[in-house]
Amino acid sequence: MRWPALVLAAILALGGPGVLRAEKKTLYICPMHPSYRSDRPGKCPICGMDLVPLQKEAPPVSKAPSQERPVRQKGLPLAPVEISPERVQLIGVRTARVTHERVVLTYRAPARVTYDEERLRRVHLRVAGWVEEVRGLYTGARVHRGEVLFTLYAPEVLATEEEWLRAAQWVKRLEKEKASPEVLEEARQALRSAERRLLLWGFDSRDLARVRARGRPLRALPVRAPAGGYVVENRVFPGKRLRSGETAYVLADLSEVWVEADLYQDLLREIRPGLPVEVRFPGLRKAFSARVKEILPWVEERLRVGRVRLALRNPEGLLRPGLWAEATFRIPLGMRMLLPEEALIYGGEHYYVFVRAGLGHFEPREVKVGPRVGEKRVVLSGVRHGEEVVVSANFLIDAESRLKAALESFSGGGGGHHHH
Repeated sequence: MRWPALVLAAILALGGPGVLRAEKKTLYICPMHPSYRSDRPGKCPICGMDLVPLQKEAPPVSKAPSQERPVRQKGLPLAPVEISPERVQLIGVRTARVTHERVVLTYRAPARVTYDEERLRRVHLRVAGWVEEVRGLYTGARVHRGEVLFTLYAPEVLATEEEWLRAAQWVKRLEKEKASPEVLEEARQALRSAERRLLLWGFDSRDLARVRARGRPLRALPVRAPAGGYVVENRVFPGKRLRSGETAYVLADLSEVWVEADLYQDLLREIRPGLPVEVRFPGLRKAFSARVKEILPWVEERLRVGRVRLALRNPEGLLRPGLWAEATFRIPLGMRMLLPEEALIYGGEHYYVFVRAGLGHFEPREVKVGPRVGEKRVVLSGVRHGEEVVVSANFLIDAESRLKAALESFSGGGGGHHHH
């Protein structure tokens, strides 16, 4: 029974608890696969790399008294990690700074040409009647302002023409007979009333001159084009009865067209009326300059895209409704913080990065990001200007951070501890 007491005395004489700690087994891990651990040196069975001692993984890092060790961010299943400089070099960790730059977002959007609805003219009737003669106009035909499209037999118009002729003859006779001013004014009032009705129904000064010269009414009312353009819709044929207010033709002036571009809904808030846009069409070598006319007040439900309308001049008539195009928007966003796209890790519901918080020390940080700008991403919150974020080997650091967080949760530990 004296042997155990002698052994214990010898241990205490050689250094006590320090000897016991020295006999503790050393764990070995793979630099590329931190989840693999072994109690003896060797090769990693996954990738073949040499295992390294876990106790030498991260020597203590001296910190300024004002620096506190960051606590694991709430909501992220991650923990801060410390990696030795040798291992940082071995796994190829690279960092880049968060910059503050003036940003112009370039975005290319599919687009199509449509009619300028402000330049569409509908030829509708103000009196009922029957179509007599159609001037051979068809869909797609070019018409000029004042050109006769068709003639309409309207009994009400014919009766008013006769009334106008009688009133004109009556005024002429009264003037010749030098009638009293009251009677002459009454006759002239009747003439003006008949003439006003004819003008409202579509007669013009040329038609009235013809009626006066002939001395008899026109059988059919000439229906003229209110503006020049192309026939988009043709709804008349000889013998058809048209009601008052019914549309007979739709004419489109293509000297200016609309181009409607589709943008994802998160970009719509950056678009403003008047923003210059470059538009290109397949098969046309020249680029066209346009400006944003308006942002339509709805989002396409299936694709979740909004529509932006551009106004584009078309003096040569090269742009036809239905043409597909590519619209390039250059959206000035002002001064924004940017970080490299490769620094971001997507966690399913959020993005996060690893921020270098000291020599060999990396801290997970959730970030909110905006649109892409080249190979960078606008960052809205989560990091500060000048901080360094990991852009290479961040997925390896992520794996170790998750493992460390899981071990801390399993052991009931909190906060970010490091290996000794």
